[in-house]
Amino acid sequence: SSFSVVQSLVVMRSLFVAFVAAAFVGAACATTLAPEPEDRDAYITDALRAVSDSGMFHAPTVAPTSEPLVAAAGATIRPVVLMHGLGDAGSNPGMQSLAKSVMAKYPGSYAVAVNVANGFESFVTPMQTQVDEFAKTVQSDPKLAGGFNVVGLSQGGLVVRGYIQQYNNPPVHNFVSICGVQNGVYNCPLEVQIIPFLCDWFKSNPYHFIFNGAIPLSFSDYWVNSMNRTEYVTENRFLPYQNNQRVVKNETYKTNLQSLNLFVMVEATKDTVVYPYESEQFGGYEWGTKDTIYNMTAGGVYINDFIGLKELNEAGKIKFNSYAGQHVQF
Repeated sequence: SSFSVVQSLVVMRSLFVAFVAAAFVGAACATTLAPEPEDRDAYITDALRAVSDSGMFHAPTVAPTSEPLVAAAGATIRPVVLMHGLGDAGSNPGMQSLAKSVMAKYPGSYAVAVNVANGFESFVTPMQTQVDEFAKTVQSDPKLAGGFNVVGLSQGGLVVRGYIQQYNNPPVHNFVSICGVQNGVYNCPLEVQIIPFLCDWFKSNPYHFIFNGAIPLSFSDYWVNSMNRTEYVTENRFLPYQNNQRVVKNETYKTNLQSLNLFVMVEATKDTVVYPYESEQFGGYEWGTKDTIYNMTAGGVYINDFIGLKELNEAGKIKFNSYAGQHVQF
């Protein structure tokens, strides 16, 4: 029954949370004692590899649930690019199934799940580098030369937005962001919060976390300290630029995003990875608070139209959707 399936999924996730906790701290987890400072960075690096290898954040394996749609004679079907999220890979079964489902639904279409910063590399490759690699990948595919639709999952949603704002050549027509960290993350995932010391470690130096910043962490590039706006704007090397929240604005970022035909944002209302999950639709925590949530239209990026969200929304080019489930487990 569907109830037993749900129960099984809950049990599986609980077991998995325990596995991740053990991966992070090993024997120290049992005593809630943090590893010695000199061992900390090695613990973190090993744990990130464990999370990546576990498949915890991988896209689900899917298949079309309705009949194929046949295009009218002579019609051109725009190709689709899919960008995976943190810890996932374009070559993994879930991402491949998403691409295949598009081609099955729309016979004659072309869909590709790109291999950019796969697996563990997605944790330790700066967001800007991932944007550049995504651009190089799509620009080298002749089937995409005339433009494409794009789907970005989780971290991949922000990688895709970076491409649109910075490059958009070839151009994106429709952009679907599923659990995309569009407005950043404001707290650690639940799987990290349950480990007494780990989130405190990260919050103490979020933008230069391990090996004194020598190894960049991708999620540092969209970490938002809602209690210290100045630190966020000056220390975060990616998201404040993409959101045009710094003093000097980049009008190209705004113009390129406004060129979209449609921007669809899908949030998971049971998400325990992205806090708050409203960030997946450009919400967040109000400055100076740790849990007061605002939605897109109440945020400064929207009100001041730093990147064109207001104009897109007023033109009916932003659509919201949601599902009552866990992060990318649609």
